[in-house]
Order: sequence, then structure tokens, then C-alpha cells
Amino acid sequence: MKLNGKASHSGTTPMNMRKDALLGASELALELEKAAIAEQEFGTVATVGILEVVAGSMNVVPGEVELTVDIRSSSVESRERVLQHFYTVIANVQQKRQLAIEYNVISSEDPVLLSPKLMQDLETICVEKKLSYQYMQSGAGHDSMNMTRLGPVGLIFIPSVDGLSHHPDEHTELEDILIGIDVLEAVVLRYASVS
Repeated sequence: MKLNGKASHSGTTPMNMRKDALLGASELALELEKAAIAEQEFGTVATVGILEVVAGSMNVVPGEVELTVDIRSSSVESRERVLQHFYTVIANVQQKRQLAIEYNVISSEDPVLLSPKLMQDLETICVEKKLSYQYMQSGAGHDSMNMTRLGPVGLIFIPSVDGLSHHPDEHTELEDILIGIDVLEAVVLRYASVS
């Protein structure tokens, strides 16, 4: 998404004459957060992952900003509500701040459901091995999204210290990795022996 306002001197441009693209982008980001929070019961999340002030300078009112938006949910309807709210906010910000806002949808993937049978088999294995477990949805895009077209798919998640992912401090204890491998081996052998 690109927001175009008008770059101008920060010291000589009165507040009521500014077309600040960064402030417009900030409003969009905050409204996106509000919309996702309103839909959190559906596991809906929204993120502004990139926000770049083009040719930014401390003494220049930002004239151009680029940002990326990621909206995910296990509910297509919930995701659509957030998206429609976001489109409304874009129109409002564009008018209020006199900005030109360009956007395009890069991808819109429907959520996929994993195999209930395979998930039940994974649960049974955890019970047999006296392992704690819980069902959870994954908002991450995995290869499994495409593999569901070919056969039954399930995911095995193992704990990450403090729940961190995509972060330099991400760490999983070796013991937890080995437990995950043990569960994976058991389910593979179970399916390999089914005739």
C-alpha cells in the first residue's frame, strides 16, 4: 500500500496545511488493530509488518509512505469484516488528510481445515504416551495448506520458549523436539501399517 501526501518543511508548514502520509498510515495501522481486536473471538489477527517513510528526514513532513498489511483468520467472514472496515478507514483517511492512497491485494488464501481423523489419531498417541496436548488453530501459512488437496493433514506443534516465533530469541528445548519427533514417528507408523 502506498500513501502519497506532500513532503514539506517541518518548521515552516503549519499543522493545518500538512498532508502527512505517515500520520495517515498511523491511523490506518491503529484502526486495523481495533478491527482485528473486535474479531478476536474468531482468531482473527491483523498486522502492519512493514512501514517505510520514503526519503524520510527529521525536518520533513512525510510525503510518501509504504506499508504492508496482513489479515488472517480461520473465519472467512471475520477476515472479510476486518477488510471491509479497513477499506472504509482508507477512504476516510484519504479524504480527511487529503492523501492519495493506492493499494492492491497480493494474496487472499482461504483457511483450510485439517483432518479430524488424523487429529484424533494424534490425540490418541499423546494419551497413550501420557503427553499433555491441546488443540489449537494455526494462523501461519504452512505447506499443509496445499497438501490438504492430496490427503489427510495434521500439524504437530512443540513448545517454543515464551511462545516466540520468527524472532532471534526463538528457542525450543531439545527434549520437546524429541517428543515431537516421537509423536510424528508413531503417527507415521500407524498410517503406514493401515492396509
